[in-house]
Amino acid sequence: MFAWRERWGGPRDRAFFGARDGGEVPWEMLGNSWGISVDRAEGVPPGRGAFTGVVTALAAAEAGLAQDDNGVVYACGPAPLLKAAALLARAQGWRCWVSLEEHMGCGYGVCKGCVVPVRDGNGTRNATCCFEGPVFDAANLPDLGDPSALPCIGGGAA
Repeated sequence: MFAWRERWGGPRDRAFFGARDGGEVPWEMLGNSWGISVDRAEGVPPGRGAFTGVVTALAAAEAGLAQDDNGVVYACGPAPLLKAAALLARAQGWRCWVSLEEHMGCGYGVCKGCVVPVRDGNGTRNATCCFEGPVFDAANLPDLGDPSALPCIGGGAA
């Protein structure tokens, strides 16, 4: 994303990274080599300039983010985060791509240990995460379901 913007221009990219503390955030370490600026909103400990809560609530709270009609969400992490990211994207009318962290036994799709239900033109089928993924369009993943009942949605702390 960053290289594309540098070469062809375009709007500012926004990346949100959730972590327990600032020492786990890679952006400052990579910022100079990638030519990106870093704005921190740490979740722990709470205080001036800090954000306590889940990373999707921080993303939803960003005013500039909500005004982007061409937004795209790329998410990886545990299932509740992916569900929250999918809901955020759906509410904004954006596409959402999620990287699933399934256990991949063989890496070739033979053992079927990493199958994921996906929607396609013929209904729902089982796709192998290792061979057909691990990145999928969230709109095609019925197991993400309706994440609106998750406690981490709505801007509050989880």
